[in-house]
Amino acid sequence: MIDEIVADGKPAIPILISQLTDPRETKKPIYDYWGQTTAGDIAYFILNDLFTDSNWTTFNMPGLEALKEDCNGPAETCWRRFLKKHGRKFVQDQWLAAWKANRDRVYWDEQARCFRLSAKTGTR
Repeated sequence: MIDEIVADGKPAIPILISQLTDPRETKKPIYDYWGQTTAGDIAYFILNDLFTDSNWTTFNMPGLEALKEDCNGPAETCWRRFLKKHGRKFVQDQWLAAWKANRDRVYWDEQARCFRLSAKTGTR
């Protein structure tokens, strides 16, 4: 599935954003040690992965600072706590705003294997 998303390129991003509010549970959790995952969870983590450099530390989509909260617990606990506090629609709205602000600068960097933003609109 990920190969198809990458092959679709930028047009896949709004589709993933549209799925962020989908509460349907997967048949089995897709992450080790998670009790459950939903279609919205998967879309969120795919989006984050697509905009994170291969060094796994550099995130390339500005405007999503509101989605980062300090949490020292397990990933699933932190994610569920965040969703309970803010809701899936908040997550979707943040991603949609960031996408609208930056979509003309987004390009796929084959070497880094992630989406990045060019310095100027339409340079790639």
